[in-house]
Amino acid sequence: MADTCWAKEYREAAKALWESLEGCGDHSCLLKRPKGMATNGGCRCFDSLPADERRAMRRVLRFARDGASALDLLDAKDAEIKRLIRLTEEMEDHIMELEVLLDENDIRSW
Repeated sequence: MADTCWAKEYREAAKALWESLEGCGDHSCLLKRPKGMATNGGCRCFDSLPADERRAMRRVLRFARDGASALDLLDAKDAEIKRLIRLTEEMEDHIMELEVLLDENDIRSW
């Protein structure tokens, strides 16, 4: 799918943000999956924030991930729609070729 201006900006900003994050090194880290060994105590990235701000940050992160997933889904659907349009156009071309052959051979009565 050809990115609209906002979608392209969203992807670039999200990619830059995710690449810049360190994470806490826990298997359940909300920011970044650890590579190699990690702890199991739960994400500690927002421990210094009050509980309501921690919940808000989790919602923001979920929204960002869902937005990226939605764009990926739109890309896949757009590619499928383009494929179906291409197939339909090919079928129309074949039908027109068959109609020409039928007319040339006077076989319209079947």
